[in-house]
Amino acid sequence: MKSKNTSSSDEKRDIVSGVVPVSEILEYLRNDYYMSKKEAAKYTGLCSDTLDYHSLVIGDLKRYKLSGKVLYKKSDLDRFVESYLDVTAKFDPDQLAEKVLQKLKRKMERAG
Repeated sequence: MKSKNTSSSDEKRDIVSGVVPVSEILEYLRNDYYMSKKEAAKYTGLCSDTLDYHSLVIGDLKRYKLSGKVLYKKSDLDRFVESYLDVTAKFDPDQLAEKVLQKLKRKMERAG
């Protein structure tokens, strides 16, 4: 029977031995990072007041405060922006099909 200390050391050894490959950790750190309010505003295209409003009033955007500095995590910002995506306003399958057919028709006319 293993003691609690042995179990804990086994977990640490599993983590160190590659349960999560170092390359995955490095990739995560490259792609998901914290940014200042100013950087977050630039990244999302929203003003910092809008970020504050969604963080503090509506509550649908996470923010982190470290020593008085407000930070946003890139993955949280991506999730937040995606939650407001209006697919119906940006995508009309009939219009897309019509454009594709017109281009194909023009190519066929030129070819032959």
